[in-house]
Amino acid sequence: MKSPSLLRDESGSLLLFLPGVAEIERVKRELESRISDDVDLTPLYGALPLAAQRRAILPAADGRRKVVLATNIAETSLTIEGIRLVVDSALERSALFDARSGVTRLQTQRISQASMIQRAGRAGRLMPGLCLHLVPQEQASRAAAQSEPEIVNSDLSSLWLDLLQWGCTQPQQLQWLDLPPARNLDAAQQQLTRLGALDNNGLLNTLGRRMAQLGCDPRLAAILCAAGDEPDAVASAALLVAILEDPPRSGSADLRDALHRLQAQWQRRAQQWQQRLKIRGGRIDEDRFAGLLAVGFGDRLARRRDQSGRYQLANGLGARLDEQDGLTRNEWLIAPALLQGSATPDARMLLALPVDIETLCQQQPALIERRTEVEWDEEKGTLRAFRREQIGAPDTENPADGAPGTGGAARGHAALDRRKRSVGTGLDARRPNSCACASSVRPGGCRKRAGPRPTMKPCLRACRSGCCRRCQRYAISAACRR
Repeated sequence: MKSPSLLRDESGSLLLFLPGVAEIERVKRELESRISDDVDLTPLYGALPLAAQRRAILPAADGRRKVVLATNIAETSLTIEGIRLVVDSALERSALFDARSGVTRLQTQRISQASMIQRAGRAGRLMPGLCLHLVPQEQASRAAAQSEPEIVNSDLSSLWLDLLQWGCTQPQQLQWLDLPPARNLDAAQQQLTRLGALDNNGLLNTLGRRMAQLGCDPRLAAILCAAGDEPDAVASAALLVAILEDPPRSGSADLRDALHRLQAQWQRRAQQWQQRLKIRGGRIDEDRFAGLLAVGFGDRLARRRDQSGRYQLANGLGARLDEQDGLTRNEWLIAPALLQGSATPDARMLLALPVDIETLCQQQPALIERRTEVEWDEEKGTLRAFRREQIGAPDTENPADGAPGTGGAARGHAALDRRKRSVGTGLDARRPNSCACASSVRPGGCRKRAGPRPTMKPCLRACRSGCCRRCQRYAISAACRR
C-alpha cells in the first residue's frame, strides 16, 4: 500500500480518493495498524454527519497530520487545508438512472482525464505537492476526455415538474448546455402521470401545481399532498418523507425500525414539512404509512415469488432481500428505496414496509385495475370469461412466466394478480364458426376443419384479436368488442 510509505517519505497531510463508502471503510481498517500515532484517519463522503465532515475539512491539530479518505466529493466542491499529498485510485462510483425500470443503479468506472487533472490539483491547492494516480499511463491516456454530464444519466421527473410549472412544455424551448435525453423525459412524463400530477394534455393540474410548490421529489410531494388537511395524516406523511429524504445508511431494511428509532434530524425535518403545509399537531399513525407510500411508490408494491427473498414488483422489476431477512416472511411489501446492482438482475431493497394487501386496496382503490378477459377453454370446449383484479400494467412484450430479465426489467407479467375468478361461459363449442358477439357466422368454420381459407365478414374484421381460439390461426376472436 502506497499511503504509509508516502507519509514516511513526505511531509504534509494526504488525501486518498476512493470510489465509495465500502472501499473507504476497508482501507481505513487496513491503515489503522500501519500509520504512526501522529496521523489521524478521517473519512469524507456525502452521507457523513456534518460534524464528521468538518473534522475532515479542517486542518490537522498542531504537530499532527491526517489522511482524508474521500469519494469524489473532495474533487471540486471544497478545499481541505494542509493537503500536500494525493493518492488517486482513478475510480468513481456513478449513479445511472434506468428509464425503463425507474431505478437508479451504481456503477464503478474509470474517471475521465479531466477528473484526473482536477484531483491532482488538490495536491497543489495551497502549496507545492505530489499526486500519484494508481493507473497505468497507457490506460490513463485512453480514458475519456470529459465525464458524462449528469443530466444524461439522471431521473428528470423533478426537472420536468419544474419546467411545466414555468410553462415550458417542450425542452427545445430552452437553451441547454446538454439536451436532456428524450427517453428520460418520457419516463418523467409517465411518472408524473402515474402520480396524478398531469391532465389529459400533459400539463399540470391542480394537484401537480401543489406538488411543484413543495419543491421536493415528485414521489414525496405526492405523499405530502395525499395527506390532505387531517393533522394525523400530515404528521405521518411528514415523518415518512423526512426519513425517505435522508434514509438510514446501514442496518435493517425494515422501514418500521427507522420509524420506531427516530433520529433528531428526521424529527426536525418532519416539523419543517408540517410548518410548510401549515398544519401542526397531530399524532403519528402507523396504519397510514402503507397507504401513503402507495401514493408515491405504487409501482414498488412487491409480491413474494419464493422463499429465497425474491419479489416481483408491480412495475415488472424483480427485487430481492437477503434470504435471512425477517421481512421475507411477508408476502406483500412496498419498497420505496431500491438499488440496481450489476451482479444480479434483481434490484436490492434498501427499505421496505410490510403491507396488508386487502387493507391497502381499501385505502387506495385506484391501485387496482379491473378488467374482464375471455379465454377459450380447450378442455371444456367453451369460452370462459374472467374478471381480473391486478396492480400494475401487463407487459405484453414478455412471456408470462419468464425469469427476471436483464437491464432492470422483468420478463413476465408485470401485473400482480390479487384474484381471478370465472364469471360465466361464452360461446359453446358446438357453434365453432360463430363470432364471439354471436351475430355473424364465419363461412367455412375453422380452417382445421375446412380446407379453403374463409373470407371475413365485417363483424369479424372488427374483432381486435386476430386468431381463432380453437386453431390459433384465423379470425374468430374470443374478445370481440362489438
